[in-house]
Amino acid sequence: MVVFASRRIALCLLLAVALATVAGCGGRDAAKRELRAGTAPALLAEAQRQMEIGAYSQAVEIYNALEIRHPFSEENREGQLGLMFAYYKDRQPESSLEAADKFIRENPRHPRVDYAYYMRGLAYHPRGLGPVERLFRVDRYGRPQDDARRAFDNFAVFLNRFPDSEWAPDARQRMVFLRNAVAEYEVNVAQYYMTRRAYIAAANRAKRVVEEFQGTTAVNDALEVMIASYEKLELNELARDAEKVLAENRQKRVQ
Repeated sequence: MVVFASRRIALCLLLAVALATVAGCGGRDAAKRELRAGTAPALLAEAQRQMEIGAYSQAVEIYNALEIRHPFSEENREGQLGLMFAYYKDRQPESSLEAADKFIRENPRHPRVDYAYYMRGLAYHPRGLGPVERLFRVDRYGRPQDDARRAFDNFAVFLNRFPDSEWAPDARQRMVFLRNAVAEYEVNVAQYYMTRRAYIAAANRAKRVVEEFQGTTAVNDALEVMIASYEKLELNELARDAEKVLAENRQKRVQ
């Protein structure tokens, strides 16, 4: 009898927990329905609150609800700007780009349209290394830099159109990083060609870095590849020219 009673009590407890869970879910669903039916200012404020606490997926949902419920409100236009960043923080760069493009298309003269152009560059900007890549010491410059190039190009468009934007200083700093990233990748490719004894390809790739990425930290590494590849090809005069440029660069760094 004692065993039977214990099982009965346990069953009752499990049932109570299940009912509480269902009630909780029902409450959350009701809260969501109430929120979606709210006023434009209330929806915008709640989306911004979710962003502040790092609940980016919830913010995306509320920003989208704002657009559905109040498509022509000023709050929705502000919400569309927030939605771009919410998608970006939620690691949905394609959706961030789509939101930016939509805002630019529908609001070309909006006073904050510069932010949409800025977000196009930020959406393409490569993320930092993840924990697995750090663990195995993956070289981020050893991977193709297509997104870095796209980010650079979009930031360039942004700065050309809005040189005095409040986001312009950040975009310029990011462009310096991106330019270095692309240059480092090109040098890595050139060094790979050297290991494969493809000396002409190595020289051409390194020469591209020297010609197109002056001022980056990768130029001297590219010159070293040029010297080594020219020596392998017995192009001694070209090797000496590259050595002179490398010596001049090192001298400037000392000064």
